[in-house]
Amino acid sequence: MKRVYDFGKVPVSKESILEKVTEQQIYEFYLGESIFFNKKYKSPYREDNNPSLSLMVTASGTILWRDWGDPYRDRAQDIFNLVMAVKDCPFSQALQYINTDMGLGLSGDDSLTNGYAPSRMIIPTRKDIIADNNDKVIEIEKQTYTREDRNYWAKYGIDLGTLIRFNVFSVKYVWLDKTLVRVYSRNNPVYAFKFNDRFVNKTFYKIYCPLANKRAKWLTNAKENIIQGIDQVEFGGAPLIITKSLKDVIVLYKMGYRAIAPQSENTSISSEKINRYKSMFGKVIIFYDNDEPGIMAADKFSKRDNLDKIFIPIEYKVKDISDYVSRYGLSAGKQIIKTMITNASLHNNI
Repeated sequence: MKRVYDFGKVPVSKESILEKVTEQQIYEFYLGESIFFNKKYKSPYREDNNPSLSLMVTASGTILWRDWGDPYRDRAQDIFNLVMAVKDCPFSQALQYINTDMGLGLSGDDSLTNGYAPSRMIIPTRKDIIADNNDKVIEIEKQTYTREDRNYWAKYGIDLGTLIRFNVFSVKYVWLDKTLVRVYSRNNPVYAFKFNDRFVNKTFYKIYCPLANKRAKWLTNAKENIIQGIDQVEFGGAPLIITKSLKDVIVLYKMGYRAIAPQSENTSISSEKINRYKSMFGKVIIFYDNDEPGIMAADKFSKRDNLDKIFIPIEYKVKDISDYVSRYGLSAGKQIIKTMITNASLHNNI
């Protein structure tokens, strides 16, 4: 049964806010980092050269803060008092700011400006972004592609039809284990890459927020054995390119190349699968980012399975094919791929 969410009819209150986000998420949003209870933080509402704000958890689970460097706040207070201090406003208006800043979608005052997070992106709590997310449940509410979506993907020569082919969706809301953790906005679009694991009959998602900070850019519950682009690749013919992301896979597809990607550069594809790909395509090439992590991963992968490797030349001042196409165009990208593959083959035949 489809879940229906009508956030617009829910009034702003302390209770309605805490149904959408936790106290920890609000603290991390306004402090701008993960919180721990054995360290001090710089006060977000005044100049604080020596971190003096500490946190504690009460027996009931409420997180309280105290600024030891502020003589006017000499007692522990809750997160709503912190937002009141940050925004220099009364309680009722602090609730409105939280709703607006964190993009909760509750009925409130949309005229409030968002000085802390123009992306209106909810920063997930630390427990939501730990590495082992494989057993976590990600739910999404898809939406029609927006003009911002079309403009973003067009930079890489990717049209909406190709996004549909590769199961890339524009997403209005994302929930992680029933907690709302991502909200789409014009300044911070949200995309979901959908993967079907036929062996366990389950669907997994990789959530991509391209304009968010590094910490909030990715969220996934996809297992390492899931190969990105494998369901769309057309078998037969050479070469097969193994790149580092689904976006690069799609860009290569638009240039007429077959490509797949592991879940990350730090996740290798088994030698058994590589040998199978060699028999199917005749040639397999590694194409990772031209930076230290990418080069190291490509070298390791290449030596293990005796594969050619290619990189965008450093003089172009981009690390991957997506950024190359964004700067120089799809036709130039197709030509440089052809040149790099030819040069790699000549080098290995010497």
